[in-house]
Formats: sequence, structure tokens, C-alpha cells
Amino acid sequence: GGVFLGKKFEIPVIAVAHHTYAQQARVPGQWWKRILSFPERGTYRLADRVICVSQDTRTMLETEYRIEPRKLTVIQPGFDVAPWIAADGDSSKRQNLRCVCVGRQAARKGWDILQAAWPMIRARHPAATLDVAGHAGPAMDGVRFLGRVDDATLRSAVGAARLMLCHSRCEGFGLAAAEAIAAGTPVVACDCDGLKRVVEHGVTGVLATANAKSFAEAVSALLGDSSLWEAMHAQCRKRRERFGRKGMLDQFEPILTAVYSRS
Repeated sequence: GGVFLGKKFEIPVIAVAHHTYAQQARVPGQWWKRILSFPERGTYRLADRVICVSQDTRTMLETEYRIEPRKLTVIQPGFDVAPWIAADGDSSKRQNLRCVCVGRQAARKGWDILQAAWPMIRARHPAATLDVAGHAGPAMDGVRFLGRVDDATLRSAVGAARLMLCHSRCEGFGLAAAEAIAAGTPVVACDCDGLKRVVEHGVTGVLATANAKSFAEAVSALLGDSSLWEAMHAQCRKRRERFGRKGMLDQFEPILTAVYSRS
């Protein structure tokens, strides 16, 4: 609605595109979201500029929504990494087989993938545990549902964990994965839009095919390989500044100046 009002009153409009309905329509059982992609396309076509949170989103807008390339700019979201760095504890004090994940019980978030994968992970590592932040759920061996938690509690849980599990089938960016990397916690994620731009496969984590078997194998392998985990933990620490807020703000300024100078 804001885009249409902006055009009506000749106010410059900058839209921010996360994941699109066209991407969500690929999720099993979510085909109907393809219908919503048509008004979404109209919104982006009306905007003066569109900020895409990842290259995957830009590619979708350019190739499927047919948005003019000159309108599109990729700016990765940034955040204050300092509190996450502070949560990064000594690796020797990390819970050896504890995993953590954040999200909702939704098809796009791949909750069904995790539910099916977790028993396979426990079969390989019976002492493995999982903290789930953000929602409650059915009883599962080794799983503790934290529900909604404040930022400090979440950072503490991520900083104490061995792995962050990101089992989404589609993301615009993958903030939970980026925050985990900032806290020095390697990530096992599905090789999907958004997450594959955040997690560097074999460097800051592992990208697995979006099915339970592949996901379970990736988690189990990393839990069982201390040397590989240490290497990824070190790389997370080296690369976390790429998610800092300053780079994002520096890229926004010239776009704002260019758009509003034409108004």
C-alpha cells in the first residue's frame, strides 16, 4: 500500500525485497502463494529502487518478475556484531554435542526436515541435545523447547552451542545463521536461497540438500569431527565482521541521495 500511495503523491519510493512469494511457492504445499506473486511484482515495478537482501532475491526479481536491472541493488543486512562476539565463549567450554535452532513450525522453515532428521542424529550421537528457540513443540528425545526468549538469552544459547541448525527451505537472507557465525558457532543449513549466501560451505558451516537424510548426515559428521569443527569455529571468528552494520549503511547512503535528489 505504501508504494501505491507514494506514487500517487509523487513521493520517491525505495522498496526492500526479502524472499518473494514466487520463492515461497516452491515449498511443498505452498503452491497457492504463486497467486500472491502477481501483486507483489506490481509493487516492485512501481518502486523507484529495490534493495534486495541477497543475490538470490535479486535474481528472482530480475529473471521471473522482470524488474528492470537498473532498479535493483543487493545490500546484505547488517547488525551489531559486538553482543554476538561477546557471547562467543571459549571453545573448550562449549557443550560438546549441543545444537541450537531458531524459528517457527512452518513448511518454509523446514520444521518437518528437522523433526525427521533429529532421530537419525541421535542414533549416531545419543548424547546430542537441541535447544529450540522461538516456539514450543511436541516432546522429542534430547530436545528442549525454550519458547520465546530475550536477545541476551538467545545469544547465550547460541554462544554455548556446538552447532546452529538452519533447516529452512527458503530465506531472504538468513539472519539466524549470520548471528551464529558472529558468535563463532558453525552452521549446518539447507542449501537454499538466502542461506547459501550466508554460510560458506566447508568454511563457516555445511550446506546440505533440503531433506532429512542429508541434513542428518551433515550434522552428525560435524558433531563427530572435532578438528573440522575447530577449523570452522576459527573461520567464523575471522569472517564475522562481514555482517557488521557499517557496510550496510555505507551502501544505503548513495542510493537514498540519488533517489531523493530526483524528487
